Amino acid sequence: MLAVRVFTLALVLGLHLELGNGMCPKVDSEALQEKRLDAFKSSFLAKLRLDHVPDNSVPRKRYNSLNEFDEDTKLAYEDAVNALAESYSGACSRCQHCRRPGDTQAYYAEVFTDVPGEVGPTQTTAEFAITHRTDHVMVKQARVKVPVEPVAKFHQLTRPSRAAGTQEVMMKLYTKEYNSQNETVSRRLVHKQKCDIGAHTATLDVTDLLTSLSTEGGGAGEGHRRVLEADLESDHDIAISGTGTRMTVVTTVGSNEGRSKRQNGIGKEYCSETPSETRCCLRNLMVNFREIGWHWVLWPLSLEIYYCSGTCPYLWPNSAERYPAVLNAYRQLNPTAAPEPCCSAQSIRGITAVIQMDPNKNPNVTNISDMIIESCICG
Repeated sequence: MLAVRVFTLALVLGLHLELGNGMCPKVDSEALQEKRLDAFKSSFLAKLRLDHVPDNSVPRKRYNSLNEFDEDTKLAYEDAVNALAESYSGACSRCQHCRRPGDTQAYYAEVFTDVPGEVGPTQTTAEFAITHRTDHVMVKQARVKVPVEPVAKFHQLTRPSRAAGTQEVMMKLYTKEYNSQNETVSRRLVHKQKCDIGAHTATLDVTDLLTSLSTEGGGAGEGHRRVLEADLESDHDIAISGTGTRMTVVTTVGSNEGRSKRQNGIGKEYCSETPSETRCCLRNLMVNFREIGWHWVLWPLSLEIYYCSGTCPYLWPNSAERYPAVLNAYRQLNPTAAPEPCCSAQSIRGITAVIQMDPNKNPNVTNISDMIIESCICG
């Protein structure tokens, strides 16, 4: 009678029970680690749209600390890490390009670039170089950040300021084109908006603007260059700070194919506390980029990427779906008839890396989705 009930439940759940097939393969730990490392490397390359490992014959500078990178790279790395953290915390109101936990995750890599601003002689304008890579990339987010400070010599003329945190400036954005002699050949107003400077920085989202500029294409003559000029107008005597003026641009490299992210697995908290656990658990696995010969990955030097291994007994707590329990119950009655659930990755996080595929070009800060296993599940 019990066998009939279990088998009926299995049919209701749409399970396909095949004799002698679907058994979870028994693989030793060393082989699992090798397979996990191969999968990590393949995924890393695929999300960067690389069909082979970049040339390592030309030596690249070695970095042993983030502080050894230039300031723009460090700022871009900080932005990328924060964006990645927000994408997993659900703080999407502050992060335009993130995804809430449980949403379908895109198969992607995100490149974070800091474009330093060149402050004009009047200290009320700043220019940002516009460069576009329209092949296989998309502007996902762009922000202009302009730190401001009071002008000391005009303090006696400054109008009474409003309450802290409510000061505003008008930021006007122009596209400018320079010829090969660095002469201005065109200047066009493309956007204007009031910005709060309570935190001493005027910040403006220019994602749509850069996207529209990239779709315009052409227009510039040979040897010409285009810039985005930010012009500040205020009732207060302020100037653009000489440091920290930048435009942060996030572009994506990858496809739009997604995969779902499941919840409530057995993670490293449990597995690290019970290292002798033989059931499905998260196991340590370190990848060192220098040891595998990937010198084009400048930072981090190594990552703990983990892998899943262990048995999936009846009603093991991380069997979140109902069918693993059904399969195990039925398998106890008829061991040769039903496949057993396998221990596999349940939730996966992205990583932030500094990469330099071409040794003759500057490094890129990149976020790559779904690279580090955080928990495992029987399924």
